[in-house]
Amino acid sequence: MGIPNAEILLTRLALLVNMVILETLRLYCPEIARSKEYRGQDANQINPLRFMNGLSQAAKHPNALLAFGTGPRACNGHNFAMLETKTKIYF
Repeated sequence: MGIPNAEILLTRLALLVNMVILETLRLYCPEIARSKEYRGQDANQINPLRFMNGLSQAAKHPNALLAFGTGPRACNGHNFAMLETKTKIYF
Protein backbone atom coordinates (compact mmCIF):
# COMPACT_ATOMS: atom_id res chain seq x y z
CA MET A 1 0.00 0.00 0.00
CA GLY A 2 1.56 3.24 -1.15
CA ILE A 3 1.24 6.79 0.00
CA PRO A 4 -2.11 8.29 -1.07
CA ASN A 5 -2.01 10.93 -3.77
CA ALA A 6 -2.06 14.42 -2.20
CA GLU A 7 -4.48 15.70 -4.84
CA ILE A 8 -7.02 13.00 -3.96
CA LEU A 9 -6.67 13.74 -0.24
CA LEU A 10 -7.15 17.49 -0.79
CA THR A 11 -10.19 16.87 -2.97
CA ARG A 12 -11.77 14.67 -0.31
CA LEU A 13 -10.94 17.23 2.37
CA ALA A 14 -12.56 19.98 0.30
CA LEU A 15 -15.72 17.89 -0.13
CA LEU A 16 -15.85 17.12 3.59
CA VAL A 17 -15.38 20.79 4.53
CA ASN A 18 -18.19 21.74 2.14
CA MET A 19 -20.50 19.15 3.71
CA VAL A 20 -19.68 20.41 7.23
CA ILE A 21 -20.40 24.02 6.22
CA LEU A 22 -23.73 23.06 4.65
CA GLU A 23 -24.71 21.04 7.71
CA THR A 24 -23.85 23.98 9.97
CA LEU A 25 -25.95 26.30 7.82
CA ARG A 26 -28.81 23.80 7.94
CA LEU A 27 -28.77 23.73 11.74
CA TYR A 28 -28.83 27.53 12.02
CA CYS A 29 -31.45 28.14 9.32
CA PRO A 30 -35.20 28.62 9.61
CA GLU A 31 -37.27 25.85 11.12
CA ILE A 32 -38.00 24.11 7.80
CA ALA A 33 -34.34 23.06 7.56
CA ARG A 34 -34.72 21.10 10.81
CA SER A 35 -38.17 19.71 10.05
CA LYS A 36 -38.49 15.95 10.46
CA GLU A 37 -40.97 16.03 7.60
CA TYR A 38 -38.23 17.08 5.16
CA ARG A 39 -35.06 15.73 6.83
CA GLY A 40 -36.17 12.50 8.48
CA GLN A 41 -35.89 11.36 12.09
CA ASP A 42 -32.31 12.60 12.50
CA ALA A 43 -33.21 16.21 11.64
CA ASN A 44 -31.81 17.62 14.91
CA GLN A 45 -28.57 15.64 14.78
CA ILE A 46 -25.33 16.75 13.15
CA ASN A 47 -24.72 14.60 10.09
CA PRO A 48 -22.60 16.26 7.35
CA LEU A 49 -22.76 13.09 5.26
CA ARG A 50 -26.38 13.87 4.38
CA PHE A 51 -24.91 16.27 1.77
CA MET A 52 -22.74 13.58 0.19
CA ASN A 53 -24.98 13.36 -2.91
CA GLY A 54 -25.38 17.10 -3.26
CA LEU A 55 -27.50 19.85 -1.82
CA SER A 56 -30.72 19.00 -3.65
CA GLN A 57 -30.55 15.33 -2.59
CA ALA A 58 -30.02 16.08 1.11
CA ALA A 59 -33.74 16.40 1.85
CA LYS A 60 -37.08 15.27 0.51
CA HIS A 61 -37.69 18.76 -0.91
CA PRO A 62 -34.87 20.29 -3.00
CA ASN A 63 -35.40 23.78 -1.51
CA ALA A 64 -35.50 22.71 2.14
CA LEU A 65 -32.15 24.45 2.81
CA LEU A 66 -32.65 28.15 2.26
CA ALA A 67 -29.50 29.57 3.80
CA PHE A 68 -28.89 31.83 0.80
CA GLY A 69 -32.32 31.69 -0.81
CA THR A 70 -33.18 30.27 -4.19
CA GLY A 71 -34.33 31.41 -7.58
CA PRO A 72 -34.09 34.98 -8.89
CA ARG A 73 -34.03 36.44 -5.37
CA ALA A 74 -31.11 34.32 -4.18
CA CYS A 75 -28.21 35.96 -2.38
CA ASN A 76 -25.64 37.42 -4.77
CA GLY A 77 -22.86 36.84 -2.25
CA HIS A 78 -23.44 33.09 -1.85
CA ASN A 79 -20.29 32.00 -3.69
CA PHE A 80 -18.17 34.67 -2.02
CA ALA A 81 -19.44 33.71 1.45
CA MET A 82 -18.73 30.03 0.86
CA LEU A 83 -15.27 30.77 -0.54
CA GLU A 84 -14.43 33.05 2.39
CA THR A 85 -15.60 30.46 4.92
CA LYS A 86 -13.58 27.67 3.29
CA THR A 87 -10.49 29.89 3.14
CA LYS A 88 -10.73 30.66 6.85
CA ILE A 89 -11.12 26.96 7.67
CA TYR A 90 -8.14 25.91 5.53
CA PHE A 91 -5.79 28.58 6.85
